[in-house]
Amino acid sequence: MSSSPFIDSLVATAEPVRPRRVSREILAVIAIALVQFAGTYVLVLGDGFQQALLWDPARAIFKMALLGAGTIGFTLMALYSFGPSARRIGPFTAVMSAVLFLLALMGFDWSLAGSLSAAFAPQHGSACVAGILALALPLILVLSLLMMRGASVQPGQSALLVGLAGGTWGAFIYSLQCPFVSLWYLAAWYGGGIFIVTLAARLILPRLARW
Repeated sequence: MSSSPFIDSLVATAEPVRPRRVSREILAVIAIALVQFAGTYVLVLGDGFQQALLWDPARAIFKMALLGAGTIGFTLMALYSFGPSARRIGPFTAVMSAVLFLLALMGFDWSLAGSLSAAFAPQHGSACVAGILALALPLILVLSLLMMRGASVQPGQSALLVGLAGGTWGAFIYSLQCPFVSLWYLAAWYGGGIFIVTLAARLILPRLARW
């Protein structure tokens, strides 16, 4: 025992630190994603997937693939950032975001469909944003718990990646029943939903970090 009551109290409450196992974290994320996907398919999608392919199948599949790739990339980067030895990954986040953005510019429909109202379809936009926010929550929750269990030395960057991963996941799930492939619609409503999720995660999660 030391001569300091404060040190003695810290030693008495100390617990062994469990080694971090990234493979288990990845499996946890996959499990949550599969459960949510199955539940959403049964409760919501149904014939919606066929409807999503009705107008422009090639661009609809491209939209799903782009959002799915973004989810995987941002999730893996988020998990990597939770470790205390992770290098600064801000540049990688910027590069990946830029690549996804450029692919979107090249792959989606630039036409205004006759009018701004038709291109942006605001009558569907609010449901799109609300859907993305709701569908993002499960992945946001599991990644937030993993972030708090980790020891990220860059909590702001980790929180940003958690938000991007959750936002793109919510957008991916929503896209499975959404037929819109207009660049203007996707930028306004899909982009808006992802932005709100990311901003909320960036503002809230660093306050919950252990370090």
